[in-house]
Amino acid sequence: MSTIKKIKKRIKLKLLAKLLHGNNVYCTICNKGFTTFIPHLKRINACCPNCGSLERTRILWYYIHQKQLLNNKINLLHVAPEHYLFKLFQSNPNINYFPIDKFTKGYSYP
Repeated sequence: MSTIKKIKKRIKLKLLAKLLHGNNVYCTICNKGFTTFIPHLKRINACCPNCGSLERTRILWYYIHQKQLLNNKINLLHVAPEHYLFKLFQSNPNINYFPIDKFTKGYSYP
């Protein structure tokens, strides 16, 4: 995806986030509430209008927090990392993080 397309997508999401601000649904990734999530492909209520995370990423992050899996130092091998989890894991000092993907475009790791 070109830089211009990424910027347009980010602006569109930010505008939607402002319009849909509320408390019916909650994004565990960006910690914000909305009246609804936006559709993604053929799934309704799938995509966060603020950060763009999908339902599977939000539920995984919720599970990780509920089980307190990041409270201790860990080594984490993350295959095909989701963009949002990549950012959260990379910035966590308790994680010795090893993201791997067949296609590294869009990620900044060796």
